[in-house]
Amino acid sequence: MQYGIYRQYFLIYEISAAIVGFGLGQSAFYFISRSKEKKRLLWRIVGLLAITTTTGFAIVLPLAASLVPEVSINLGGAQLWLIPFTFASLLSPICLAFCLDAGKQNSFALRNAGFFLFSVLLFGLFVGLTRSLEAAVYTRIITGVLTASALFFFTLRSIEVSAEGGDVLRFRDLVAYSFPLGAATSLGVLSQYLDKLVVSHITHPEEYAIYINGAIEVPLLPVITGAIATVAFAELATLCQQNNYRGALDLFSSVARRTSLLIFPVFLFLLVQADTLLVILFGYQYAESATPFRIFLLLLPVRVIVYAPMLVALGLHKEVWKRSVVEFVLVLLVTPMIATYMGYKFAALGVVTVSYLWSVPFNLLLISRATGESVAKILPFRPLAIVFGVAALSLGPAILISRVLPTPSEFWSFIVAGVVYLLIIGITYQLAGLFSLRKEVTALLRRGI
Repeated sequence: MQYGIYRQYFLIYEISAAIVGFGLGQSAFYFISRSKEKKRLLWRIVGLLAITTTTGFAIVLPLAASLVPEVSINLGGAQLWLIPFTFASLLSPICLAFCLDAGKQNSFALRNAGFFLFSVLLFGLFVGLTRSLEAAVYTRIITGVLTASALFFFTLRSIEVSAEGGDVLRFRDLVAYSFPLGAATSLGVLSQYLDKLVVSHITHPEEYAIYINGAIEVPLLPVITGAIATVAFAELATLCQQNNYRGALDLFSSVARRTSLLIFPVFLFLLVQADTLLVILFGYQYAESATPFRIFLLLLPVRVIVYAPMLVALGLHKEVWKRSVVEFVLVLLVTPMIATYMGYKFAALGVVTVSYLWSVPFNLLLISRATGESVAKILPFRPLAIVFGVAALSLGPAILISRVLPTPSEFWSFIVAGVVYLLIIGITYQLAGLFSLRKEVTALLRRGI
């Protein structure tokens, strides 16, 4: 019961963060490439973030009280603490953008990792000693705020004051550029939750539990792809600012190819092993959760393409907003129809269908028009197809070997299959010339990582 309330409490944060963040985490790269007074720019972005977070939660908290009454009953006094916690969480990616520009990303990452480990240890200590819901909530909030504060002051020290002085974007400029991105992000979050709202409306709690257990993100993948996108963002913004669209597209293609080396094997492996994984996670009573899980997996192949950094770097923030409006309306129309006629377990097909038939083609068309290149030259379709083919051919032997080898349980069968597949895919990548461990390690060492 307490764990459920804890998750519901931070669910308010998870939904609200995207809405009140105003797209400033993404916009920061665009602003940085166009301003010499970086320190003043940082203070202005932070000031705007404080305004959007405070005013946003003035609307969100009353809605949360009615939608999640258990949180209000058990943690009513703690809800206001979501404001500084959300502000701190949204501040970190903005600081990372400035540290990337200053060449301090490695130091930033090391400090962030250190603070994270400290937070986890402190959280485990307090919760283990008190066994208290309030202790869990307040410890996470306090450590989050302290971490963001330390990273912010490190970022301030890392920014060099321009000797030239001069141009810093005004609040009006920040709002004009960020508002479409913030609105688009808000609609994107709502689109992601529409299928869950529809299913909860048309099903019993037991059926909803089956669906929601399958409607999960693959752990760590969003973190990894997000980190890749963040690093690429800074360079894309600079290249587009210089009108070097060919260089930006080359980087865009390179990121897609590198990301596919991870995402394609994960997609194929989990598609085949979905039943085993869901039984391991939730038990045999939720074996049917594998159906919505497999449907959500179909979104993974398009995740190799980091559209948002490229679109923002090209200054297409208004077009992103228009795309998100149409995407939201289409998901709103398609999802209830699919859930009604095909069954609640297939509701996620609404999001998948709209992504493949509208969002992805529209994104590619926008980039094509902005850069003057054909869609065929934007993405490395042939290298992506080769990576997918190699990953698919490597999967068969891995599954066969895992089923031949004796294992004491489904858990160990899953682990063995994963380890064997990792070994086979690593070897085939090397033989096919898709990945060189020696080159990657050398490149990392040269960057000082």
